[in-house]
Amino acid sequence: MINDQRKNLRIYSLITGLVAGVGFLSGLVSLRGHGKQISKQFAETSQAQQKAVERELKKLSTDLDKLIKQAKSDNLNLSPKVNQQLKELVIKGDKANKLIKEILTDFFDNKPVDYDLAEAIKDAKMALKHINNYLKIYV
Repeated sequence: MINDQRKNLRIYSLITGLVAGVGFLSGLVSLRGHGKQISKQFAETSQAQQKAVERELKKLSTDLDKLIKQAKSDNLNLSPKVNQQLKELVIKGDKANKLIKEILTDFFDNKPVDYDLAEAIKDAKMALKHINNYLKIYV
């Protein structure tokens, strides 16, 4: 009786293994065409997202350049304290802008981007916002 159970278990295990193997092979054969299509869709989506990020980075850089140039102009009649605070904001804005330009250069050179992209964008937006607010208030 125990031998019959072992024999049935072996047969069951063998059949299960064969069915799983056949299923796996049929999946591989049917996915061959789908894999190419999925790869193509992934590449297209990736390129579209990269272009969107590049556009956002270019706009941020351009806007920061304009505001920094305006903040550095000699025409501003500010108190020494406000002038110092604005200079500190400009330094932060310059730093964020340089990082954005490095990232754009790496994009154009097809180098991998090792920077935290979300953090760089956040820093640039914050610098843009702070400098813009200062200029609106004091100029």
